[in-house]
Amino acid sequence: MVHRGVTQLSGGEKQRVALARALLTSPRLLLLDEPLANLDMQLKTKILPYLARIRDEFRIPILYVTHDRFETLSLADEMVALINGKVAQTGPVQEVFSRPASLDVAGILTVETILPGRIIQTADDLATVAVGNTMLSAVEPNLPSGKNDVHVCVRADDVILLKGADTPSSPRNHLPSTVRSVTREGTLMRVELDCGFRLAALLTRQACEELTLKPGDRVVALVKAPNIHLIPR
Repeated sequence: MVHRGVTQLSGGEKQRVALARALLTSPRLLLLDEPLANLDMQLKTKILPYLARIRDEFRIPILYVTHDRFETLSLADEMVALINGKVAQTGPVQEVFSRPASLDVAGILTVETILPGRIIQTADDLATVAVGNTMLSAVEPNLPSGKNDVHVCVRADDVILLKGADTPSSPRNHLPSTVRSVTREGTLMRVELDCGFRLAALLTRQACEELTLKPGDRVVALVKAPNIHLIPR
């Protein structure tokens, strides 16, 4: 691109040139402040593998600021959640996303389903939680003693959908549901469900087409007990 003018570069090309310019200095640390913020999803999916190559081939530590969950899960090893300029939680990316420490952290991580619930009983780190008239099983060994009122958090990509007869399977939570809507969300499809409460699921387009999902369909939502996270209220 060296012979082209700046105005002849696309947004994605400008971002790649900026990264190349930064790498020419042989940095010991690479600071990236929302480098993909102004790009559409198509360009993001092209540049993210490029950033992963920089991380893996140059072995340069990267401090990456973003509000985008997709970028975080694609690139990061460790995560720091900041709220009002203060550290709210740190840890491996998957751990922070799966176990947000507070309702505020769950909010900035865009956990799709957050509902009020009440613990009915616990046994061997397995909690039975009532959400309205629906009972859920959750694995939560670290809840403070005596805290029965909780927020129930479920990430949409932890929800499995089954169409047709329910069959025995490893997930403890089998929730008969009605499909309320099916919409595109980036490269995935978001399915809104009514299972006595509102529940969101994220599926690949292929899975959605294979299930031929449409509003009004009856399905079963499967959620493993460890994928239901409880935050004291």
